[in-house]
Amino acid sequence: MTLNEKALVNQLRITLGRMEVALGAIADAIVWTGNDSRIQWCNRAFDKLVNLPHILVLNRTLSEVLPLTKAGQVVTVECYPNVQVLQGRYETTEYIYQQSLDAEKVVGRYCSLILEISGNCAEHIKGEKSAVLVIRDVTHIKQMQAKYQHLQHTQSELIQKEKLVNAGRIAAGISHEINNPLSFILGNLKPTYEYSQHLISLVQLYQKALPEPTPEIKNFITEIELDFLASDFTKIINSIRTGVERIGSVVRALHIFSGLDESGIKPFDVRENIESILLILGYQMVLKDGTVKILVVKNYEDIPKFLGYANLFNQAILNLLQNAIDTLELKVNSVKDNSFQPTIWISTHTTEQKKIRLTIKDNGMGISDENATHLFEPFFTTKIIGKGVGLGLFTSSQIITELHRGSLIYQRCPEGGSEFIIEIPTII
Repeated sequence: MTLNEKALVNQLRITLGRMEVALGAIADAIVWTGNDSRIQWCNRAFDKLVNLPHILVLNRTLSEVLPLTKAGQVVTVECYPNVQVLQGRYETTEYIYQQSLDAEKVVGRYCSLILEISGNCAEHIKGEKSAVLVIRDVTHIKQMQAKYQHLQHTQSELIQKEKLVNAGRIAAGISHEINNPLSFILGNLKPTYEYSQHLISLVQLYQKALPEPTPEIKNFITEIELDFLASDFTKIINSIRTGVERIGSVVRALHIFSGLDESGIKPFDVRENIESILLILGYQMVLKDGTVKILVVKNYEDIPKFLGYANLFNQAILNLLQNAIDTLELKVNSVKDNSFQPTIWISTHTTEQKKIRLTIKDNGMGISDENATHLFEPFFTTKIIGKGVGLGLFTSSQIITELHRGSLIYQRCPEGGSEFIIEIPTII
């Protein structure tokens, strides 16, 4: 060997030594296996991961020192990352590894680690191949993600609970403030009507008794249009009665919606509650400055009373109907076809499994496949700023699935629009 060759060999050894030191300092575990799956080289992080001395790691198969599971199943030798890498069909994947906490591995103390393993194939001059794997412990990251999601859920639940409490207080206050003057008006309408009829009858008697009134009375009768006044006054009283009864029905709907007359788990009529919600949302059913009205098609089959949290259930239905109204408004404002009829279909029936099935369907804009996967996540929304914060569908899902042990699924309609399907047991 010439001096130059010796110098090159020494330089190569120095470089390799430096590389090994550098690789040894990396936090990620790195392992190099041959065609026979035996470990040819690994860094200190890998020794620490498998909790074995370096000498006991080399020349052993990867499956021996690093037993992996995926989706609850033990990973077979032919499906191991290094084998898949050599076959050219491996993608970065997450596995579960039960790390021993005892050097002798006889006590049986383990902790579960989530490992993200990526790999690459290295080809040698002689045509041999080796698999190089980089193993990253992502357990802490996954735990933090889980905690973050839990915090998101908790935050959204607190926000929604506060909204529900405030909504209940507002509804109670409104109904109380309206009820007092409403009762006063209703109590006085009947005598007012009777008094008006008496006065009109008195005027008619005077007209019979004095068929030729003085010129001053004639002029005043003409000025006030007495005949029209007499008939129209009765109509006004009837209109006031109709309006007061309408206000009364809205107040009753507020009572039903907010569950002001009941608390906790109570039996309630689903159809009655849906009708109360539709009444509350009535003003939103008119779109485009009053030129378009949403058609509501109802198909109620006989269903038993449902035992659950009435006010929370109503909130879930309100959110779904509000979502349907918003998407219909968006479509009405975007289509140029004046023949388009925005429609909401509501149906209820009992399934063979004795569950109540409620569907709310619309022919609005629909939801893309990409967004559909995130529909029930907290704070996810596709609405413009000011239209929503992404809690409506999430809250509905929580109320239906967690409080009432039911299911809420989204289904895209082939003809366009969306359909939400609720199934709940009659007793929770």
